[in-house]
Amino acid sequence: MALTPISSRFAIEMDSATSATGDCDPAIAYMELGSCASKIKQADLKRQQANVELSFAQRRLLADLRSFYDENRHIGARSSNC
Repeated sequence: MALTPISSRFAIEMDSATSATGDCDPAIAYMELGSCASKIKQADLKRQQANVELSFAQRRLLADLRSFYDENRHIGARSSNC
């Protein structure tokens, strides 16, 4: 089966791309592109989730600190009035 100019160029590009990673079969490398894209998407979603959780923890800590400060300020005000 003869390769057309487009398909032969694609095969050469795939072959040169896979030689850097050590893969021998361009068809396997092509199928792995979807897997890589999925892993990248998963990593991005995990990063976004971690940022959401970090932001929540920071807001919770700030609220707890404000609450602690307000409680101690009120206790100090009561003890000075005695």
